Amino acid sequence: MSLTLKQDAEFKAHDNYVTAVKFMPEKPMLVTAGMDNIVRVYGKPNWKIMMTIRGHENSVNGIAFAPTDNYILTISTDKTLRKWMVRSGDQVWSVEAHKKTVSALAVNPAGTMAATGSYDGKVKLWDTEDGKELAVFGDIGKNVAALAWMPDGEHLLGGGLGEDIFVWNVESKKLVRQFKAHEVVVSRLQILPKAGLLLSAGGDKLVKSWELSDFSHKATVELPVKGSYCMAVSHDEEWLAIAMEKRVNLYTLPDVNLMQTLWLKSKGVYGVDFSPDGRFLVAGSANKMVNIWRFEEDV
Repeated sequence: MSLTLKQDAEFKAHDNYVTAVKFMPEKPMLVTAGMDNIVRVYGKPNWKIMMTIRGHENSVNGIAFAPTDNYILTISTDKTLRKWMVRSGDQVWSVEAHKKTVSALAVNPAGTMAATGSYDGKVKLWDTEDGKELAVFGDIGKNVAALAWMPDGEHLLGGGLGEDIFVWNVESKKLVRQFKAHEVVVSRLQILPKAGLLLSAGGDKLVKSWELSDFSHKATVELPVKGSYCMAVSHDEEWLAIAMEKRVNLYTLPDVNLMQTLWLKSKGVYGVDFSPDGRFLVAGSANKMVNIWRFEEDV
């Protein structure tokens, strides 16, 4: 007996590119963002719109949640970071986070701090309670594309235009490690807490795994096409989904073997995520559509 993914739903989610898709950790909700400046919340598993959140003045580029699901954070080309209440969709606060497009967002494991990255080359830390700026890291210096928190909540990882991955100690607010990972750009970072691994994707068609303990290189997988990649790991860390041009590839972990390719009509795929219960995989595309697949057992 094995598992395969079967189409569960396909629907128009936005009036422009779908830029981000994320399942909420504890609530049965799917949240999407688009280049139409809005955020939408859908119920799971009927995928009906529960809420539309408006307020951004340009493309919404990222979504993040508190572990308790009581708020949504969003980033935008309008240079802002905003906090919204889940129940009402009301805006709690908005800050002009950067001087250019805000392109990366990650919330620490405790839900108390958010990290943002921007085309201005800076990474900043924010108090999620009141939006107060806590720290600025200028080490990347170019377009920031990816951020990820270590499981200890004490270290933040970042990457962007350039070859290196950067590691900062949040308490000391200092860069503690920098190492070459990819050619041209580090486009995605994904932590596997149970396995103690870091996954990175870059402009060289490669996905690499690294030991979290010392960032030693463990393995490399070559992808079929170059492009802008999105990655997601299932909560049990058994599956890795990588979205790329016209497809989402599903790999087994930790060996990173290709199990299934899910073909899409859109050339650009800009978001992918697994539901916390492990039943669904979602992808958002440039053709304004969201595709959802469910895991089924093949007997």
